[in-house]
Amino acid sequence: MNDDIYPVHYYDDDSMLRSIMVLWSFVFNDVLDAEKLHSSLRRLLEKEGWRKLGGRLRLNAKGKLEVHVPQVFTSERPPVHFTHQVENMTMDQHPVARQLPRSTDQLSVQPTPTELFLALGLRRGGEGVPVTAYDLVNSDEPQLSVHVVSFLDATLVGFLWPHTMMDGMGRTTLIKAWSLVLAGREDEVPKFAGARDDIMATVGTELDSTTPEPWMLKPQIMGRLGKIRMGGRLMWDVARHPQTLERVICVPPATQQFLYAQALDDLQTRSAHGDNKTKPPFVSNSDVLAAWAVRLVGRSQSRPRPLTLCNIVEVRGRLPSVFPRPMTEEAYIQNATARTQVFLSADEVTTRRSLSLGETALKVRQAVAEQATEGQVRAQIRNQRRARAAGESFLLYGDPDAVMMFLTNQTKDGIFRNADFGPAVVGDRRRVGGGSSINPPGTPVYTHTCYLKPNWLTRCAVSFWGKDYEGNVWIQMVLSADVWGKVVRILEETKEAVVSKQAESEPVKARL
Repeated sequence: MNDDIYPVHYYDDDSMLRSIMVLWSFVFNDVLDAEKLHSSLRRLLEKEGWRKLGGRLRLNAKGKLEVHVPQVFTSERPPVHFTHQVENMTMDQHPVARQLPRSTDQLSVQPTPTELFLALGLRRGGEGVPVTAYDLVNSDEPQLSVHVVSFLDATLVGFLWPHTMMDGMGRTTLIKAWSLVLAGREDEVPKFAGARDDIMATVGTELDSTTPEPWMLKPQIMGRLGKIRMGGRLMWDVARHPQTLERVICVPPATQQFLYAQALDDLQTRSAHGDNKTKPPFVSNSDVLAAWAVRLVGRSQSRPRPLTLCNIVEVRGRLPSVFPRPMTEEAYIQNATARTQVFLSADEVTTRRSLSLGETALKVRQAVAEQATEGQVRAQIRNQRRARAAGESFLLYGDPDAVMMFLTNQTKDGIFRNADFGPAVVGDRRRVGGGSSINPPGTPVYTHTCYLKPNWLTRCAVSFWGKDYEGNVWIQMVLSADVWGKVVRILEETKEAVVSKQAESEPVKARL
């Protein structure tokens, strides 16, 4: 076929990313016109540069991924695999959809949404759907698939793509551009940057013109013996507790305010008792929620253990010399992330002598401030390139006996506001409850991300999906099944403390 061939860049063509197909699902409390969604996405993918996203994955003679894009998209070779399913019932009448997460006035734990979204958000219930990038390579299917399920009072949109295409910020940029085309504002769609030339090609290489600085995490890289020890410990954990469970936590504004006030009080007490009695250091709401999640995980362990927090951060805003223009002007649709690490001893996180919520939040803040500077990000990329050249795609850090906790925080992406399908709304809103009178028409009330191929080695992963129009922060947690009972008990204590604080004038601290 006489296709246009685009490269898949260095950080996208990664062995781990090749194994991941991402399903991103949205729940709308409006009925949406599926054909308007389809036609607007097609128009976006026909634009210069954006066409790359409508191509087919292929392996070249060197075993590298490429994207082959039809010179003209046709019904036989479309830019997106689009399917539409109509359910002649309300969402609450559907046996699966009625179980989807709902916002709550108080802190709540809600079960197993990934299984629900895999059942709803994939065409044909998932039959024949690509599970890895290799499934796409062996077919002529486009990289992007969209499945729309229409209810009488709501709509679910499932968006499937290979992780070799983009990261979380990339997908937010894509959904924003899709929304602009849908609204007839195509002139505001940003230019697609780096379709053929890798924007990060020289970062961390000999061609990098910046002065390299020492990488502060280098002494913490786990050596060969440490990896063997960690692998043995992980196998033992899996043998004893093979099952992991996923839960979604709805954290309403009152709970966030309670936790933030508690963290500030901790830091004020720390400052008052310190040698330098100054204003307490700054921590953000996200820092506090991350610290809260760390303490949930730490306190739920069956025995005291150290904990290493691996925090995924996107680097577009941290490498201004590489990404000079804002995302509203140039769209950087690729994988561009780094990691910060917080190392906590068993005493600091899993015992009664553990750090306070505020002190833990400060450690999260300090790790980002120190490890995510441009110089440190470049140093990290430089060392990652060296490791990958040596056949090691993923660096590990810290104590091999530690609980490895992975955190993804996409609150800043603003997905609940950037996904605006208002022009596709059909009729008046019929669905009530769950904040339906608050969010603007055509904006989501819930969003969820999951991988099609489960990774049984993921024992502790936490994701912040963002803040909805009610102010709720949605947190997804994947933990070993044996710890969930204790986690739920701690969450109940927090909920009771928030209720008590609302009823009394004096603040009451949760036993976290």
